[in-house]
Amino acid sequence: MDATHVVCCARRPYGGAVDFGRIPSVDDVSFVLPPLEDRSRAVLAEAARAPASTTDEWLRAGAPAWARKDWLGRFYPKATRDAAFLNVYASKVHAIELNATYYRVPDEPTIAAWIRDTPPSFHFCPKFHKTISHRKMLAQAIPEAVRFAQTLALLGPRLGPAFLQLPPWADMETLPQLDAFCLRCPATLISPLSFVTRRGLRAAR
Repeated sequence: MDATHVVCCARRPYGGAVDFGRIPSVDDVSFVLPPLEDRSRAVLAEAARAPASTTDEWLRAGAPAWARKDWLGRFYPKATRDAAFLNVYASKVHAIELNATYYRVPDEPTIAAWIRDTPPSFHFCPKFHKTISHRKMLAQAIPEAVRFAQTLALLGPRLGPAFLQLPPWADMETLPQLDAFCLRCPATLISPLSFVTRRGLRAAR
């Protein structure tokens, strides 16, 4: 995987009953990084000796949404209009996880508006539509995946890594379907690809 495409995904603990991906408030969260361990220092030292990257941005961070009115006065200036949320978000953060594409594939005017409101270096990281990942279960949804990829390709250089959220009933017997899907799905979404599970793959019974 290219170093410019690093994605971190939260995973629901097995058997846990948590509100996935949410905490009540970030006010008491410490974002101070812990001291580096010796192994981390060794990896960073080795990376420093490697040839320079073709891009200055090797790590991108983002949130799963930008239309958050509860961020007014904290992340967004208080007077920010709803229509300006994405533009302001993109001026502060380099990427966004497009959870919305799990529920609805965007049309061309929507994508054009996203492009207008973000710089070329910004990355949209779409989540595969639920028809692909849940209703037709991967390999049976290749035509839908192709159309999905063609639509998201309109983002051009703003298209980042895709998220494939496996259904909660996925188990080890799902792996052949996943393998077949990855072999036939358009490369623009498969490379790179991040898998998201809420419970991890269950052992097949």
